[in-house]
Amino acid sequence: MLAIGLWGCALWLARYGFNKLELGWFFPAMILGLIGLSRVFRDLIELAAKPFTMMIDAIVFPKIHGGKPPPNYKLAEYYLKEGRWEEAEEEYRIIIKNHRKETQAYIALMRLLFDMRESDEAKKVFQKATKYLRNHPECLSDVEMEWHRLKAKSFPI
Repeated sequence: MLAIGLWGCALWLARYGFNKLELGWFFPAMILGLIGLSRVFRDLIELAAKPFTMMIDAIVFPKIHGGKPPPNYKLAEYYLKEGRWEEAEEEYRIIIKNHRKETQAYIALMRLLFDMRESDEAKKVFQKATKYLRNHPECLSDVEMEWHRLKAKSFPI
């Protein structure tokens, strides 16, 4: 729109100068015309070069996704093998924080907390699991079965 307006002004100035036989109006008309032309060409060149620049950007600056990291149990399992339970607990909590519906993380964290003799904390994890897995009955049933197994193991009848 700006280019069309500039071209219109340039044409009007050139015509006015021609009708009055004053050459002083041609210079401003040419300046406005060139500015309008450069505006159009810049947009056209940008549109024509966009696929090429996108390809270069994809190669040089690959897109980095700032989304949630995938669930990674390797570090937590390593900590468990090494007997570093607090660090393993922290890793499982990170997985749960980033992936609220990750059933295996809830189960592993409940087992770990029962092994650490923190049954109250394990109960909180179980309640959190039932809250977030409410719409996924197959996952919720796995967590509930493990909860009842852990309670029976800890408090035999």
